[in-house]
Amino acid sequence: MAAMAKALGYKAASSYQRYEDANTYKGGHLKRDLVAKMDRALAGKGNPPITSHEIWELAGPEFAEVRELTYEPIDPETGDDVWDADASGYTRDHWRPKTPGAIPELDIAAGAGEGAVGEVIVLPLGGGTVSAHAVVEEWPLPQSWLREAVESPKDTLVVPIIGDSMVPNYMPGDRVIVDLSQDTLRADGVYLISYDMGPPQIKRLQRIPLTVPPKVAVKSDNESYDTFEVDLDLLRIHGRVCAYVGRR
Repeated sequence: MAAMAKALGYKAASSYQRYEDANTYKGGHLKRDLVAKMDRALAGKGNPPITSHEIWELAGPEFAEVRELTYEPIDPETGDDVWDADASGYTRDHWRPKTPGAIPELDIAAGAGEGAVGEVIVLPLGGGTVSAHAVVEEWPLPQSWLREAVESPKDTLVVPIIGDSMVPNYMPGDRVIVDLSQDTLRADGVYLISYDMGPPQIKRLQRIPLTVPPKVAVKSDNESYDTFEVDLDLLRIHGRVCAYVGRR
């Protein structure tokens, strides 16, 4: 019990012991806020490693099926996790690779919708909706290289280039590394974006100066595609493209 308390960030075993009291259980299962803390503290540890699925079984079979739900930061008043049961999947913060240190590649062309059950990562679209995308591969990239390429390695994704709109600089079937922590337009560049509830896509963004509200030009590198202008707050910027993995 002392080891469990320490893993959850408590100084004394008694702080954790209260969770094992009968009042903590609901229908024979642990409260979801506690299970969320246990998942963050324990998943992947031990030999054999403890899985998120095993931990979430403590909250009930319906939560073990989705394995992990999206939840917001801890409520400063209660100390509990704020729960969002609308998004059935992993956030990038809570997805864990089978290979330690690997980052996920998402299938952004398929699986769009308000959540999905299985090995998925959800990306917010705005208005309380999310787009859920299957993890199709894990990339065990060198951590020293990754730290130089992105600001936040733990927030990175690998995304395939789909279609020819970014030719010749980004070729169909190649991959880009996206840092989800850079989700605002701090500088012109190439970003993973979505709009009009459509699937995420790679586009070049250029801020238009002296516009109120701020506007941005959404560009394709392929000159056969039109550039269009839109209010910046109508775009969902998921992250900045920080590296390119291709055949050049």
